[in-house]
Amino acid sequence: MGGGRPMLGWMHMTDAHDTCEREVLDALGPERYRTAFDRGAAAATEFDEAIAFAVGVESSDLAPGPSTPGPLSGREYQVAELVAQGMTNKEIAARLVISRRTAESHVVHILDKLGFSSRSQIATWLATHQQ
Repeated sequence: MGGGRPMLGWMHMTDAHDTCEREVLDALGPERYRTAFDRGAAAATEFDEAIAFAVGVESSDLAPGPSTPGPLSGREYQVAELVAQGMTNKEIAARLVISRRTAESHVVHILDKLGFSSRSQIATWLATHQQ
């Protein structure tokens, strides 16, 4: 399927999440499902930018990092760097001027894309994939 995963701390909801995801995929079909999923992901970015505007942060401070080799987006690579520095989701959110939930989602997506289950694995991966 490749959709999202439950937030950290909500892993007990994995079965329910998977069931709901399958039902939505069956109802929409793969193409409409991916379109809806991507639209939701884009809305999260717009929400982050609105928060930055509201607190008076320059939008250039929100720009993702340079394009990266490998499976991570520029923003995910930024988050991976902060995870490798030992930052919590709350600290990552404050540094990047995003919501804590968005920081948590980025970490979950990184773990999912890399096939990892821990933040220390992200740090190890990053050490061998520095730009």
